[in-house]
Amino acid sequence: MVKEHIHSIVTKEVNSRISQLSLMLSDALDANSNETKSSAGDKHETGRAMAHLEQEKIAGQLSEMNKLAEILHRIDSTQKHKKIQLGSLVETSIGIFYISVGIGAMEIDNSTIFCMTAAAPLGKELLGKSVGDEIAWQGKKIVIISND
Repeated sequence: MVKEHIHSIVTKEVNSRISQLSLMLSDALDANSNETKSSAGDKHETGRAMAHLEQEKIAGQLSEMNKLAEILHRIDSTQKHKKIQLGSLVETSIGIFYISVGIGAMEIDNSTIFCMTAAAPLGKELLGKSVGDEIAWQGKKIVIISND
């Protein structure tokens, strides 16, 4: 498993989500601005308020995705790590983890890679550990097999 390849795929996924959210926000803004005053009165105002809330929700999600893209941009995927830190690709006895951004599990080249932040509970446990170290997590012993 090549970390640069995984980093590239994760970055593409985040950028894809940014594009989707940008389109959704643009569509929501267009729909709201094209709406004309209805004779329904309160019903119309309620609809506009709900549309505005939806726009705010999408804008918040877009802001979060942009933050994830910035974190990925700061990671040097060519750097090798002796101890687990941001940007580490860690193989353990329970799975493979990319310590980067919290977007969950991704299927990459027939392997499941769990993308998580260093601030995630398991991420915190792994930080600073090296190959051969063991941690206890939810009643399981986890062995660190490799760290790239």
